[in-house]
Amino acid sequence: PMDDVSCGRILNVPTRGIGDKAREVLVSSARATGRSILQVVLDEESDMAGVRALKGIEELRTVFSLLSDLAARGETPQEILQQMLTLTGYLDMLEGEDSEEAQARLENISELLNALGEWAADNPESGLTEFLEEISLASDVDKWNKSDATVNIMTLHCAKGLEFKTVFIAGCEDGILPSRQNFDDEAKIEEERRLLYVGCTRAMETLEISWADQRWRFGSVIPMVSSRFLDAVAPENYTLVDASSYVEMMEWPPRESKYETRPARASVPALHDDFSQETVQYRVGQHVVHKLYGQGEILSLSGFGIDMRMTVLFTDGSRRRMMAKFADFN
Repeated sequence: PMDDVSCGRILNVPTRGIGDKAREVLVSSARATGRSILQVVLDEESDMAGVRALKGIEELRTVFSLLSDLAARGETPQEILQQMLTLTGYLDMLEGEDSEEAQARLENISELLNALGEWAADNPESGLTEFLEEISLASDVDKWNKSDATVNIMTLHCAKGLEFKTVFIAGCEDGILPSRQNFDDEAKIEEERRLLYVGCTRAMETLEISWADQRWRFGSVIPMVSSRFLDAVAPENYTLVDASSYVEMMEWPPRESKYETRPARASVPALHDDFSQETVQYRVGQHVVHKLYGQGEILSLSGFGIDMRMTVLFTDGSRRRMMAKFADFN
């Protein structure tokens, strides 16, 4: 509550009418009374400048109150974060930007939710403070000593120019490599194909490429498929090893039993059908009505399940890309 820097970053993100003038009033009031900016925001008696700013401040106050109630009731950090993203409209804001930077932020949020979900399942009695203590955001690639006999983890970009006797490339799945955001851009798809080639040629003796049948995305387990790039590799050039296992689709938060694994993969139904286009009730050519943009037609769909994205042509001539779960159709 005393972190003015962080509070300043979120005052008007997403936009809620708290402009520069209102911000100056908040800062001045905080300094004059020896309080933090957030404490001034939460003070219902504060005299704020402008009706528009007041409405935004009340909105922020309400969100903070609701999230505080969740924390007081002992909700998991993942649930609090999911509610924060919904209540503030932050995900909607990023979706509306339709830019590479916004997509990268969405993917970062997804990974944070995944990490919180997995960690909470293993640490049901711990809270956000303990989670943060275990997370390291620093990269060690730049400090790597090549003489050390260690396993080195790095991105494909960081691996350029390096060589190793054995290389493992994990997560070689459609939606990751190539990235889901590039499905409709052939030039970027080919750029990612070359990036994978760079990773493969880092191996001097042995190369192992792996992908998952299921993966955590935005806090849920969804089915995945191997990267389309692997289809171009001739079968005689590799040995396929199936080491997969079945993980039940779980409710959240998890019940007493955690991840129940079933080793016989062939005995369970194919999961990909569970996340077909029909599952989210959208199809190419379907006519839809958006609350903001009006009537439109779905031109293309990519991804599946909660990660399905669509391109919609609206009657005003605009084409917009959006995630199916946030499409907000009537």
